Amino acid sequence: MHPSTLVILNPTSGRGTDPAEFSATVRESLPCRVALTQEEGDAARLAAEGVEAGATRIVAAGGDGTVRGVVEGMVRAGSDAASTPELGLIPLGTGNDLARTVGIPLQLKRAVALLAASSATRPLDLLRVTRDGSESWAANAVVVGNGARLGTVLDSDDKTFWGPLSYLRSAVEVVVDLQPVSVLWQLDDEEARAFEVLNVVAANGAGAGRGVPIAPGADPFDGQLDAVMIENAPSGQIVQIGTALLAGGDADAAAYHRRAARRVRMESRQGPLPVSIDGEPVEAEVLAVELVAGRLRLVVEPDEGGTSFFGGRTSTDDSSS
Repeated sequence: MHPSTLVILNPTSGRGTDPAEFSATVRESLPCRVALTQEEGDAARLAAEGVEAGATRIVAAGGDGTVRGVVEGMVRAGSDAASTPELGLIPLGTGNDLARTVGIPLQLKRAVALLAASSATRPLDLLRVTRDGSESWAANAVVVGNGARLGTVLDSDDKTFWGPLSYLRSAVEVVVDLQPVSVLWQLDDEEARAFEVLNVVAANGAGAGRGVPIAPGADPFDGQLDAVMIENAPSGQIVQIGTALLAGGDADAAAYHRRAARRVRMESRQGPLPVSIDGEPVEAEVLAVELVAGRLRLVVEPDEGGTSFFGGRTSTDDSSS
C-alpha cells in the first residue's frame, strides 16, 4: 500500500470523468489523495507540490497530455530518479499512447488494482525538448510535420463528441492534404543535412494518436530514442510506408529512415514548423529533442511474460470492468 500516493485527475480527459465517482472507485483499494486539474498548467503545478510535500508515488489520471504535465512537474521538482516519487498511470484519455506501449491496463479498475498491488517499477526514459530556446519535457513522442497537424485539426470538442474515432476523422483531413516541410536534420553529433519531409518523429514510445504505430517496437526503457523520418515521396511509396507501419514493422522504402539516437535536432528552412509534444500542438523554428535515460521510475506490472503489439507487456482492451 502507498498511503502517500497523490492522484492527479484531469476530469475533462477523454469523454469526461465524474470526480466524486472516480475518487470513490480509486479509494476502494488505493489509499490516496485526489487532486483535480482545472486549467492548463495545473498538472505540473500539482505534481511539483506533491514532490515537495513528500509523496512517494504520483499518479497521472488522464490522457497523454495529463501525463506530460505531471512528468514536467515531477522532473522540475525532483533532482534525479532516486529523489523523485514513482510515477503511476490511470489511463482516462482518448489516446493513452504511453500506457498502451508499456502495458498499463486501459480499464479504470484494473489500472487501480495494478497500482494497489504492484511495487514493481522500471526506469522510464524521458524526452527533454528545447523549442526555440524554451525547455519542456515529454514522455511519449515529439512529432514534426503532418503528424503534428492532427493536433491542430483535432480539438477538445472533437474528442468529446467523436471519442476514439476523432483521431481517424482528423487523420483523413490531413492525409488528403499532405504538406512537405523543409528542415535541417541532425542526429547526435553528425553533420546536419537538408530534407523535404512529410513527417519526423522523436519517439520514446511506440505509438501515437491512440496506438497508431510511429516507431514499432520502440522501448521507453532502453536508453535511446527512435528517430523516424519520412521524406516527401510519390504517393505509392507513402502508401507502402503507411501500410508497413500499420502492420507493426519498418518500411523498406527509400523515403523511410529510422535510427536509434540520443539527440535529434531540426531547424526549419521555411518558417515555423508544426510540432506536437505528447499531443500538444505548438510551433517551432528550431527544435531539439534529447533522451534522458531512466529519469523516472514507472509503476508496472510484475514481468510475467507476454508482449504487447508494440513489443511491451500485454495491454488490455478498452472495455470497462
